[in-house]
This record gives sequence, C-alpha cells and structure tokens, in this order.
Amino acid sequence: MAEQTYWRPGEEGEDLPATAAQIADALEMQKEREDFYPEEAPWEYTRADLAGQTRAQVSRIMDGLADGVC
Repeated sequence: MAEQTYWRPGEEGEDLPATAAQIADALEMQKEREDFYPEEAPWEYTRADLAGQTRAQVSRIMDGLADGVC
C-alpha cells in the first residue's frame, strides 16, 4: 500500500493550508479514537478548527489522534 501524503511533489516543507482530504481524514481519526477510547475526554476538533491550520499542524494533530490506536 502506498504511503498517504497530502503534499504534491515540490510542496514538501512549505507551510500550506490543510487540504479538504486531510481535514476529512483527521475528523475520521477523531471519531475512531473516540470509539477506541470512550473513557478519554473527547477530542473536539471541528472542520472549521482544522481548516485554519497548516498541513503540518493538522499532520501533528493526526499523529496525536493515532497515538495508541494505530
């Protein structure tokens, strides 16, 4: 399986806005984490919260959401 990336060739390292696909994936990961750890305080990111972030910031949020789940 190919590695998922939200950057096109040549964009790596640029501080670009998060993509719609990345935001959708982060929201899905948030739901999966809530299902996996129901006793945890919920992560409460909204589409609007994530839309104001850069790709790198959303990537770090996704890393946090995946911690202990993946």
